[in-house]
Amino acid sequence: MNITKSLDSLIGQVRHKPIKSKVRDSKYILLGKSQPLPVSNLNNMSGHIPDNAVTYSYINIGKKNMPDFQKTVITFNDKDNQVIRKIFVGTGMTSKIRDYEKNVYAKDGWNEFLEHRHIKTKEVTPDGNGWQPVQEEDQYIHLSTTKYKYKRGFARKLHINKNEYHHDNGQNKIVATITEYPYNMGFQDIKDKKVMGVEMSIKNNRPHIDDVLPSTNVELPKNDEYLPYRFLLGEQKQTSITQKVLDDKGVGNLGVGIYYLKDIVPKNSEGMFNHLDGNIYYRDVSKSHPVKIAGHEGEHVYQYSLIGRLGKLLSKFGIICKTHLPSVTDIKEMDKGYKCVIAAEKYPKLSETENLKNNLDYWENGLEVGARLSADEITKSYDEGRQVLIKEFPYAKGETVF
Repeated sequence: MNITKSLDSLIGQVRHKPIKSKVRDSKYILLGKSQPLPVSNLNNMSGHIPDNAVTYSYINIGKKNMPDFQKTVITFNDKDNQVIRKIFVGTGMTSKIRDYEKNVYAKDGWNEFLEHRHIKTKEVTPDGNGWQPVQEEDQYIHLSTTKYKYKRGFARKLHINKNEYHHDNGQNKIVATITEYPYNMGFQDIKDKKVMGVEMSIKNNRPHIDDVLPSTNVELPKNDEYLPYRFLLGEQKQTSITQKVLDDKGVGNLGVGIYYLKDIVPKNSEGMFNHLDGNIYYRDVSKSHPVKIAGHEGEHVYQYSLIGRLGKLLSKFGIICKTHLPSVTDIKEMDKGYKCVIAAEKYPKLSETENLKNNLDYWENGLEVGARLSADEITKSYDEGRQVLIKEFPYAKGETVF
């Protein structure tokens, strides 16, 4: 479906005849606006309405001297009246969608709260047939209840991780910054902020730091193999870390796809490797540790690659492994491979609703034991360098996964 046409269909449902009213700048006129309305009023054939949206509102703006100009912003709210998405469409502008997610964590007892906001903006591709990310941001804000009510809040500290995505002639570039502002309660100058920023390129899901931004005033860690990955956010971070895990295990060039399809992944899992089609599927990157889950699913890819190399996996992925990887000759690797064959044969059928930790056939299966061990080892290695950045940027209290 053409994105531009589907957006036009959605926007057409909330555009009304002009009304004589001004907004802020006198050159603009308010063409229409609404109070919150139920999303059931909208036809969702376009697929642009969030699954958890309950209400929507809109505002249409025009220009006095440009009768053909019109800009529409649709805002979607969830059951708690939190903004979860905004759609921007207008004359002479590239259509955009901005998604919002917010979580609040208790810190230092119940007198301190850490509010985490994740904001992702994407725009329609030049051909009008898809979306591409343009900016992603993680904000961490400290709120105190000692002197101020939480609902009103008072930003004591602010930590921001930001990625700006540039798509030029097929080249994927990222400008990534980590910024931490001071207390900003009148005791410190807001200019006294810490900044660490880089320009990066991404090729085949593998990030590379090309340059350090002039605004950087914090020294970059040395001898940190994971440093480029620490700047990344969201799905790009998960994808790139997964690719590194696959590369390190010698299975990075088997064409394993990395997808984000929550309807495919069981509800009691964060991710899964499908040994039939040879792809990894993730459910929700905001709810999982990117390194731990990548280590887990990456080990499953390696396990089934051994089964394939031994000629015991009759699937598309098994054929690829048998064809593109060398035969198993190492004694330890062969022993592990045959143990994987036995574990795969004994792998239990699972329900999407059961607590997997209570299923001993699953929990003690050799494939899962090996995947958990691999995930723990990789996470331990990753966290050693992470502690350096947590010490340098302490305001997020370790919630941010550098």
